[in-house]
Amino acid sequence: MTKKKKEQKKMVATAQTAPALSQVGPAQAQTPAKMASSKFSLNSWHLIGLSMAIAALLLFSGIGKHRFWDDEANTAVMGQNMLATKSASAWNGLNLLSYGMRGSVDTNLKKTSIPPLQYIIAGISQEIFGRSTIGARMLFVLIGLFTLLFTSLWYKEEFSKERFWPPALILAFTVSFLLYTRQARYYPTAMAFSFAMLYFWAKLPKAKHPFVIGLLALLSGALIAANNYIFAGAIGLTIAASMVRKRYHNKRSYILLGVFVLSTIIASFIVYNYSYGTFIKAFDFSSAHFSRSQNWIFGGLRDMCLFEFVAPGMLIFTLPALFWYFKSKDQRLKEGAKELLIIVFYMAVMLLGCAFFSPQPGGARTVDMRYFIDLIPLGAVAAALIFELLSFGPPKTRPYLGLGFLVILLSSNVLYLSFLDKRYEVRSHLYDYIHEIVAPYPSSTAAVSDYIAANIKPDECLFMVPLYTNITQMFYHPKQKFCGLVTKTAPFVKKHPELRDDLFYENTIPDYFIVGNRNAQNFKALLDYLYGPGSYKLADALPIYWKEATRPEIPWRLFYPRTINNPLNGGVLIFKRTANPAHLPTMPAMEFERYVKF
Repeated sequence: MTKKKKEQKKMVATAQTAPALSQVGPAQAQTPAKMASSKFSLNSWHLIGLSMAIAALLLFSGIGKHRFWDDEANTAVMGQNMLATKSASAWNGLNLLSYGMRGSVDTNLKKTSIPPLQYIIAGISQEIFGRSTIGARMLFVLIGLFTLLFTSLWYKEEFSKERFWPPALILAFTVSFLLYTRQARYYPTAMAFSFAMLYFWAKLPKAKHPFVIGLLALLSGALIAANNYIFAGAIGLTIAASMVRKRYHNKRSYILLGVFVLSTIIASFIVYNYSYGTFIKAFDFSSAHFSRSQNWIFGGLRDMCLFEFVAPGMLIFTLPALFWYFKSKDQRLKEGAKELLIIVFYMAVMLLGCAFFSPQPGGARTVDMRYFIDLIPLGAVAAALIFELLSFGPPKTRPYLGLGFLVILLSSNVLYLSFLDKRYEVRSHLYDYIHEIVAPYPSSTAAVSDYIAANIKPDECLFMVPLYTNITQMFYHPKQKFCGLVTKTAPFVKKHPELRDDLFYENTIPDYFIVGNRNAQNFKALLDYLYGPGSYKLADALPIYWKEATRPEIPWRLFYPRTINNPLNGGVLIFKRTANPAHLPTMPAMEFERYVKF
C-alpha cells in the first residue's frame, strides 16, 4: 500500500469515529452563536470593569477637594455618635446637633426622621479610614461604585441583552451621578441598593438558584428601607408595576412579591415604633399630601432636566433609527420601541413613588431632587437602549451615530434641554467637574474653619448664622462650644438636665457670632437690640462667598469661585463680644430664629 493510500484510509477512519456536532456537549464544542455570545459577555465584563475604574478615578480624585456641607457634616457627626452611644443620639456630651431652635430631635435627643443605616456606614467609614472628610466619604463612594455594576446587570436581565456594558459607561461620565456618589449621605447607597434589588428581581425567573437570589433580593430591600424609606417605597412600586410584563408571570415572582408585601407590613410596624413622625409622613393619605405630591410630580419632570438626571433630548436620536426601521420593516424596530416604552413606564412609576413618599414640605418652588436620584441610573439605561437602537442603523453610519450620541450626551447639557430655562446656559459640566478637581477653590466652610482654629479658643462660646452652619463646624471642631442653639421651651429640655446651660438661647451671651448672608450694619443693629449697645463689634470680614455651594445639585453648585468685591456684602462677618452685655437676649427664641435660620 502506497503512502498516499495509507493517509486517505486514516482520514476516512477519523471521520467515521468523530462524533456529530449535534452529539458534542457544550464542554466539547460551541456553536458560532454561543461563541459570539461568549465574546459579547467577555467584552461587556471588561468594559464594565473599565467604566468602574474611570468612575473611581473621577470620584476619588475629588473626594477631599471640598469640606462638608451641613447635611454631610450631620451624617459624619451622627456616625461618630452612633458608634459611641450605640444609638442615633444627637448629643455627644458637649454639643447638640440641631436644626432650628426646637432642635429637630425627639425627647430622647435622637434623630429618628431618617433610618440609621447612613449613620452606621459613616461611623464605620471613619473608623476604617480616619475621622476626616475623606474618611467619612470613602465607604459611601465604594458602595456607590457598585451602582454601575448592578445597573448594567439589571439592564442585561430586564431586556435580555448580551452587550450590557453601555449603562456603566454612561454612568461613569454622568456628572450628576458622580456628584451624588461623592457624598457622605444616603445618596450613593440608595442607588446601589435600589438597583441591586431590581437586578435580583429580574434575575429570579430564570435563576439556577432561585432561593439564593430571592434572599439577596430581600436583603437588598432591607438595606434600602434601612437607608431611606423613600426609595424603598419607590422601588417597591416599580417592582409591582413590572408585573405587567409576561416574564414575571411565574410562580417564583409571585412568591417573592408576596414576601415583599409581607416584609413591607412588618417594616411599617418597625418604622412606627422607631419614629412615629416618619411613619405619619410615609403613610400620609391626606388631600394636602396628594396636592403636594402632584406638585412634586410636575416639578420633578421639569427639574430632572435642570439637575441632569434624565436627558429628554436624547429621544431625538431615535428618529433616524425609527425612520430606517419603518422603511425596512425591520423587526428590531418593534423590540426597540417596546423596550423604550418599558423604561419610560418605569421612570413614570419611579417618579410617582418618589413624589408621593417625598418628605419635602409644600411651598417650595424647586423640587428637592435628592429624593429622586434613582432616576439617574434609569436615565442611563434609557440612553443605553437608544445607543443600541442607533447601532442597528445602515452599516455606513452605524458607528458614527452611536458614538456621536454618547459624545453629545456626556460632554454637554444640550440633550438635557436645561438651556431652555433662561437662568442656565449650554455648557459642559463634565469639563467643569474635572476643572474643579484640578483647580479646587477654598470654600466658606474651609475659610471659617481655619479662622476658628486660629482665633477662637475651644471654651469660648460660638454662634453661627445661618443656624445650619453650626453643624458643619461641629465636625471640624469637635471640642468647640457652640451656644444658644435651642430654646428652653423645646420638648426635650425637662427630660435632660445634663445639657449645658449656655446651650439654650435664653441663657447665652456668645463670645463670637460668625455670620453669612447678612448686611453688617443691620446685623450689628440686631445685636445691639438683643444685648445692649456696644456689646459687640465687627472684628473681621472674610472675603469669601458665604454660602457652602459644594452641594451635589448641579444648579446649586459652584464649580468655580465667586468673586466677593466687598466682604461686608456677601462675605462672612465675624462679630466679637467686647463688653459685658446689659442684659440677656430680649427677643423670643422663635422670633429670633426667623432672622438666623437660613
